Formats: sequence, structure tokens, C-alpha cells
Amino acid sequence: MKFQPDIARGAKPWDDYFIFPEDISPGSDEHHAAHVRLFDLARELPSDFEPYGERVAGGWNSEDCSAGCRHYALLGGVLGQDWGVCMNKRSPRAGLLTFEHQGCPEFERGPERESPGRIVNSFHSLVVEGGPLTKPARKRKSRRTRK
Repeated sequence: MKFQPDIARGAKPWDDYFIFPEDISPGSDEHHAAHVRLFDLARELPSDFEPYGERVAGGWNSEDCSAGCRHYALLGGVLGQDWGVCMNKRSPRAGLLTFEHQGCPEFERGPERESPGRIVNSFHSLVVEGGPLTKPARKRKSRRTRK
């Protein structure tokens, strides 16, 4: 059964907007419409975590793409906060458009990356500090001294 995001929030479908994906503002109606379109386009596999597939999260092999998989290539712009493409040849999701929480059994942790900002994921009501693949960014002290 195909996952269906909450469509009621976005009054119009993606085709009714006249905007490039890279120009979408976070949290806008266009952003929501783009998510709905991407969910419609993304393939769901039995190896994906529920509610997208049949795997149940939990246990030793339950990290999803957003937990820092080194093979998860983020999309550009605001959509890259939640969407990417899997580059792992061993993964059933290889080469596929992938929502960050779909996951796969071939997760491989990569180096930590920093991403500034705060992201609110309206589909799962999660608030993630620093971005979907990071810990909160550190505030740096200025090297300038006052005289």
C-alpha cells in the first residue's frame, strides 16, 4: 500500500505551482506540494521501513538514511532536507529517489557533516537541530578582540 502524506495542508497539487524546485521556500505550500509529488514518484520496497515498506524499525539494523548513511546523496535546495538518492550498489534502493526515513538494510555510517539551521519535518512532526544528518552546529566565537 502506497504511503500517502497529509494532502489537506496543501490546497493545490504541484502542477498548479509555477516555481523551480530549487526556489521553494521551507514550510511553504509549494514545499508541501513538492513533498506530496515526491512521495507519489518514489518507489516503495518491502525492505523500506514502515509505513513505506515492511521492515519494522528497532534493533541492531534500524538506522535510516537520515542517520548519516554515506551513500545517501541529498537533493539540492530545501528538498534535500528530506530527500535524496541512494548510491549504494548493494542496496535495494540503489539509484532510487529516497525519503530520508525509508531506510534500507545496507546502511553504512559516513563521516559527520555539518548543516546549519533548524528543520521541521511536517510529515513526521520531528524537529531536528542542525539538519537531518547532523548534530546541532556549534556556535563559533569571534577571533576579533575589542580594544
